[in-house]
Amino acid sequence: MEKKIILIYGAGGIARDIVDFFEPSDNYEIQGFIDDNKKENKINGLEVYTLQEAKVKYKQGFYTVIAIGDPQIKQKILNKIKDINEIKLTNIISNKAFIFPSCTLGLGNIIYPFSIVASNTKIVDNVLICGNCSIGHDAFIGNFSTISFNSTIGGNTKIGKAVFIGSGSHIRDEIEIKDRCTIGMGSKVLKSVEKDKIYYNKLVDYLTHNKLEGIFK
Repeated sequence: MEKKIILIYGAGGIARDIVDFFEPSDNYEIQGFIDDNKKENKINGLEVYTLQEAKVKYKQGFYTVIAIGDPQIKQKILNKIKDINEIKLTNIISNKAFIFPSCTLGLGNIIYPFSIVASNTKIVDNVLICGNCSIGHDAFIGNFSTISFNSTIGGNTKIGKAVFIGSGSHIRDEIEIKDRCTIGMGSKVLKSVEKDKIYYNKLVDYLTHNKLEGIFK
């Protein structure tokens, strides 16, 4: 059976991490990266393509995940590729992650090694869960959200669309982080947070998206 080809959208640290933890499979093979602002032709031995170059080379189509931490950029990339019939989303989940069988996942999700997703949790599409994260039972993780390293999400917690949770954060059970929030690294979130806010060290301040530009650089 012919292997399905994966091109990782992005060529930074997350993309290189995926190549390193991706387990060889009879079904899938990573053959390169897509970077519309590419500066190198090869990274870690794999070819780097612009989107146009990838479409020309892989006319038969390919699978991808968006290996970007910034939720807003992930959403922009998806909007660019969602109507291209040759490109399909897939999930890349380390076999060293533990996903309870009762969980449901959409497409385009990336889950690093040593993360746990507990029972009846729903992960929608294009979610990034980095290493050593714990997601409690009956949680909900919305489209494009990023859960950074060593973070804990309590049970029955709802994480909205395009939320960024910084490394080492702890979100208590049974609260809601609404759409487009940013949770600063090391934060302990003990109450629900309204949309479009930044939360850091138990302080909640409203920032417009313009003021958030560059926070992921």
